[in-house]
This record gives sequence, C-alpha cells and structure tokens, in this order.
Amino acid sequence: MSMRAALGLYLYLDHRERQDRHEEWRDRTLSNISRWEDSTDNIEEMIEKSKGNIARNTEKLNKAQDFLNRMSSGKTSSWYDKTTEFISVCKNPDKVSDAQSKINEHDEKVSNCEESIARLEEWIRNDNRKIYDLESKLRSLYQKISDCRNKL
Repeated sequence: MSMRAALGLYLYLDHRERQDRHEEWRDRTLSNISRWEDSTDNIEEMIEKSKGNIARNTEKLNKAQDFLNRMSSGKTSSWYDKTTEFISVCKNPDKVSDAQSKINEHDEKVSNCEESIARLEEWIRNDNRKIYDLESKLRSLYQKISDCRNKL
C-alpha cells in the first residue's frame, strides 16, 4: 500500500471514528434531554400539588380564624367575663364546678384553634418555599434542555 493510500485510509478511519463518537454523544444527549423533560413534568405536577395544598390550607386557615374571632367576639367575651365573675362570687360548689368546666372547655377550644392556625400557617409557608425551590429547579432544567438542544 502506498503512503498516499495509507494516509487516505487513516484519514477515513479517523473521520469515521469521530463520526461514531459524535453519534454516541448525540444519542446520550437526546436521552438526557428526554429524561430531563420527564423530570420537568414531575416537577410541574409537584408544583400544582403544592398549590392545591396551599389553597386547601388557606381555606382551613380562614375558617379557623373566623372561629377564633367568634370565640373572642363581644357576645362570647361578655359571657366569659360574667362566668368568671360568677365563679368568684358563687358559694355553690356544683355551680362553680359546672361554670369552671365551661370556661376550661372554651379555653381549650381557643388554644386548639390557635395551635391549628399556627400549624396551617407553617404548612402554607413550607409549601410556598417548596414551590419557589421547585420553580428554580424547573427553570434550571429548562435552561439545560435549551442549551443541549442548541448544541445538537
């Protein structure tokens, strides 16, 4: 084989090897893009789920705050004041016990409601933070996909 023929064969094989490597890289890149697109779908579903959680928890929060407002309204506040005054002046232990149990029941409802409100507010904050993080991850993936498509 002549030197010229050997050089031609070498260049052809080198070119063919580079083409094969490029095709392998292209296939891997397309596979990555497909996987990333699946990930974006999953992230979008997670964002929608968190938005639904926020809507439900906000509705519950509003109801709990309404309940708490009713428990501290003028009428209830007046009842509470009269009942505590009654307890302090009443001589009948049975009536005092009944009145005190109603006061305790009221206080427990208020306390439980305040705890629920705090818990719901925390859940809403956590879901908002989660949405922010997921949207950031989503933008990053979309940029990565765009960059890879541009390289193809």
